[in-house]
Amino acid sequence: MNRSLVVVLGALSLGASSASAEPLQIRKLAEKTTDALPPGDLYWRVESFDTLGDARAAAGPWSLAAQSRDGRAWLFPLGSEGAAGRGRKMAEVGPVARFQASEYLLRINEATGTPGATTSVHSHPGSEAFYVLEGEQSIRGPHG
Repeated sequence: MNRSLVVVLGALSLGASSASAEPLQIRKLAEKTTDALPPGDLYWRVESFDTLGDARAAAGPWSLAAQSRDGRAWLFPLGSEGAAGRGRKMAEVGPVARFQASEYLLRINEATGTPGATTSVHSHPGSEAFYVLEGEQSIRGPHG
């Protein structure tokens, strides 16, 4: 089973289906909207916590706390590179492309599937990043 946490800055819009034997299962873990983003280059920090309550207590204005299917608690602060966190740092993903909008959607999805599972062809009007928990992941974009 492959598992990853998908960190989305923007919104999801699905398009035509891709040929696949088995679809990747996508589950929304957390989301919120904001009318502004933190200043500077943007990085998603991935932190783990003992409990979801601990993650929520550490959350700031551009953070999302979530619990994955396996019961692990996570915090995803969006901010500058190397920012101090209160949880166990697992990764820092970025820089995430900045774009101008009147409102931003911050979303964390959990994707699971067997090897070879795929999603339908889709696009995001914003940026997307991935943190793989188990297995492997490959992404194909318009340029390969």
